[in-house]
Amino acid sequence: MRLTALTRLAVAGTRTDTVRITLTGLAAAAAVLAWLSAATVASLGFSGSDLGSAGDNLRYRPDLLQQPGLRPGVVATLILLTVPVLAFAGQCSRLGAPARDRRLAAIRLAGATPRQALALASAETGVASAIGSALGLGAFFLLRVLLNNPDANGQLAVPADVLPPVWSIVAIAAGLPILAALAAAWLMRRVIVTPLGVVHRVRRTGAPKPWPGVMVAIALLIFGLYNPIVLYADDRHWHSPHWLQNATWLAPTLLFGGAFAAMLGVCFSSGWFSYTAGRLMRRFGGSASVQLAGARLIDDPWSTSRSMAVILVATVFGGGAAAFYAYTETQNQVSLQQTILQNPGDDPRSLVTDDSFFVDTLKLIALAIMIALVIAALGQLVSIVEAMVARRRAYASLVATGVPRATLARTAVWQALAGAAPPVVFGTVVGVGAIRLFSGTKISQSFSIGDAPPVSTTLHVPWPWAQMGLTVGVALAAVLLTTAIGMLFIKSSTSVEELRTA
Repeated sequence: MRLTALTRLAVAGTRTDTVRITLTGLAAAAAVLAWLSAATVASLGFSGSDLGSAGDNLRYRPDLLQQPGLRPGVVATLILLTVPVLAFAGQCSRLGAPARDRRLAAIRLAGATPRQALALASAETGVASAIGSALGLGAFFLLRVLLNNPDANGQLAVPADVLPPVWSIVAIAAGLPILAALAAAWLMRRVIVTPLGVVHRVRRTGAPKPWPGVMVAIALLIFGLYNPIVLYADDRHWHSPHWLQNATWLAPTLLFGGAFAAMLGVCFSSGWFSYTAGRLMRRFGGSASVQLAGARLIDDPWSTSRSMAVILVATVFGGGAAAFYAYTETQNQVSLQQTILQNPGDDPRSLVTDDSFFVDTLKLIALAIMIALVIAALGQLVSIVEAMVARRRAYASLVATGVPRATLARTAVWQALAGAAPPVVFGTVVGVGAIRLFSGTKISQSFSIGDAPPVSTTLHVPWPWAQMGLTVGVALAAVLLTTAIGMLFIKSSTSVEELRTA
């Protein structure tokens, strides 16, 4: 099949296909913009000597950009923000799936080979991502011009005066469509398209196992044992190999690997949570909607991990941010107590230190989590609508046999809530536990005044119950809101005319 014919067939279709291409392109544009922003921050360097004089670091207003040691965190945050964006693109790629399956079957009937059908399905995602990549690249250069406006002090809000290497720009702009097409081909590896219009999907069989909890345990061990091992090595004067002495990448790699393992463990464990919740609902549920929701969770327990993966990742980060906030507040209290004891005659209110940097950092973390939750909620809404369209004949059959639409709506709500609540709580607890294991549960400082004996100040870091409740509440509210919006389509999806849909 020629490339021109493949491209023409990839963009052909109905209005649903146009919406799918548009949403996928917008998601790809946002991902490219975030990656290019991360490359720009990385081009500033991670040490004070990368830009020459120290005054070069003062060209930007945010402390996160002025201090080179904090720039890796900015880069990692920008990269992690693309995770919900790419997950949203994956959800959008399933829009209009039944019609696309019939179109692929028609192409097979016309003489296309299975490899050509797979290439066409992958090209649909690749072309949409290429359009979005071009839009994101154009938006990046446009924002560089608009934001390159120093204030009265000559400082910029963002590094709009720095351009990342050309090779990184080309790699990001061209790499995303290629990765998207390869990912689409990999996801369709278990799909068999026949000329008769039948698509067979090889589904997982058997009950999910709680083995993903091992990944969470490994992640918590990494966070909990890192500092004790470092301190033990320092006390014993262990000497690391020469190639590790200057390996500044080792600690971030270990911690990032632990965080990644925790996120994967939470996402994969959602299948076991959903299956267990479905069994409990089938056993103890007293209404038809609860019983039906439990049966759906048992039949497809992995639907939660597919549609809510980004929300679960956001809850892990939300729990970690809550624990970090509690630790920072406790550390500020210890420092304040120490300052008061060292200055007994001064007004305590005048001794309060400026913690605006930590406050601004926490605000940025909260903003990133909220952006991730919003994007994840949009992805789940797309997943709900797509599932309704795919099951419209089953819904129409239930309504035709006398099942009220209200029962189907309550079933969807029960299914979403029962499948979401346990892993959301679990992810939040994992995030809090990881930070508490890494930073410790108490803060101690010792100091002396003159010839007086040393004074020790110790405070225990409390559990951030309020912040944990807020994280869980926001995540569940996003799930329920998207489910409620999806219920607006239930009337059109349960029309009796859908029984005649081919």
